[in-house]
Amino acid sequence: MRMAIVEDLPSERLKLETMLTRYGAERSVKFQILPFDSGKAFLDARPEGIDLVLIGIERAAVNGMETARRMREYDSRAQLIFVTHLVQYAIEGYGVNAVDFLVKPVAYPALCAAMDRALARIRAMAPRFLMTGYARETVSCRIQEITCIESLNRKTLIHMLDGTVLPSSEPL
Repeated sequence: MRMAIVEDLPSERLKLETMLTRYGAERSVKFQILPFDSGKAFLDARPEGIDLVLIGIERAAVNGMETARRMREYDSRAQLIFVTHLVQYAIEGYGVNAVDFLVKPVAYPALCAAMDRALARIRAMAPRFLMTGYARETVSCRIQEITCIESLNRKTLIHMLDGTVLPSSEPL
């Protein structure tokens, strides 16, 4: 899992990194943390494959809420957790589909609860596959791309969105 921390204060960024490292060790979750010192730096870098963004709201040039709005223009999948002193932004966060708001100073149990919710969302969005066999080969099909599974006289056919029909030698 790849996550970004967008926080202008180096001490706050380091605290979050330390707590996330502890969280990962305790929960056996491996992740890569990409730190950014501003919303502008994050938006300019436009890092790919980000699963989660922890973002401070109070910024000078581009505040965290604006950073989140702009990020949503190109990434609707990444989960967002806001870290702020400004609780009045909580309602605005629903507009960018934030998982949670953490109030500074961030307490470790609150971070863990927010991370658990974010990871649950990430796992729910992960593609799922149906594995089946045909002619001594294993065939993998994304469940989201299956339109119909037909079974007749011990023969199974898997119909895909693109029109492909995959025979299966295994009963489902």
